[in-house]
Amino acid sequence: MSSEGPVQEQVALQAAASEKVKRLLTQSQQAMNEASWTIARDGFLQASHWLPQAAQVHHNLALCQLALGQSEAAKASADKALSLNPNLWQSCMVQGNALKALKQAEAADVAYAQVLQMQPGNGEALLARADLAINVFGLPLQAMTMVLPLLRDKTHDVDAQLTTLMANVYDRDVSAAVLTQAVMKFSKQNLRMNARTNEKLNRLKLGARTPLEVKTKRPRVALISPLFCASPVYFLTILGWRHVAKGCDIVVFNRGHKSDWATENFKERCARNSGRKISAANSCSRHRCALRPRRLDGPCGLKGVVDQARAPNVQMGGRSKPHHGS
Repeated sequence: MSSEGPVQEQVALQAAASEKVKRLLTQSQQAMNEASWTIARDGFLQASHWLPQAAQVHHNLALCQLALGQSEAAKASADKALSLNPNLWQSCMVQGNALKALKQAEAADVAYAQVLQMQPGNGEALLARADLAINVFGLPLQAMTMVLPLLRDKTHDVDAQLTTLMANVYDRDVSAAVLTQAVMKFSKQNLRMNARTNEKLNRLKLGARTPLEVKTKRPRVALISPLFCASPVYFLTILGWRHVAKGCDIVVFNRGHKSDWATENFKERCARNSGRKISAANSCSRHRCALRPRRLDGPCGLKGVVDQARAPNVQMGGRSKPHHGS
């Protein structure tokens, strides 16, 4: 009895499966490029079962899991990718980001240091280590030293400047006036609102109100942060929110517990400009449920002001669109 029939059938099945995997990988990659993280995750997860030895598949799966806030799963997938390809520095970067999200700062720092061993001068890793140095280890001068080479790097110079300004808030050789001027210069050059943001603000001011409401009601804008104190949130945003308060009512959701002169200055200035009392919800668990009944026009999370850690934005062959959350 000839065995050619079963062999040919097996070859045909393998070819069909190969085409199915290729389509799945293409669709998953496209979903990831469009920041459709759930679709991409599910696709790469399925592909990882078909291609268990493909480090790139596990790496991209880790990216999607991290973007969805699944830090434990992201670390496991990054570990798998690195076990298959120890030189895959992108997975080492994802591993560090996952460890940081899991509050394992020392381990995250080790992961970023490993990236720098494989890719000396890697901007993402230097910025990530500098962020830990400032916000976790209390070493602002070390952070400035780390990002110093990046000030001449066109890809990372803006982030390096911001890191240096943040570090100077905590430890500096210049006066407060000089630092303030440097912050204002940086803001003028790099923190300009684009046309899309301006359009959103215009809609925020007018909204879908009746003519009477336009005359009598001001937009209500919520500020959400754990650092309404002497921190980068104050030094880098207070001037902008003083301006916003002239035309909007400010509602502060203070997710932190520290209160100092900057906290009082922030409250007093905003209240004075808006002519209204500033409200506050002093816990992370309360601020989400408090947003809805206050009928806010625009909640603004200030997490990005102090969070230098990049959302998962390194993939095999380029950078994906970062996923931001507040």
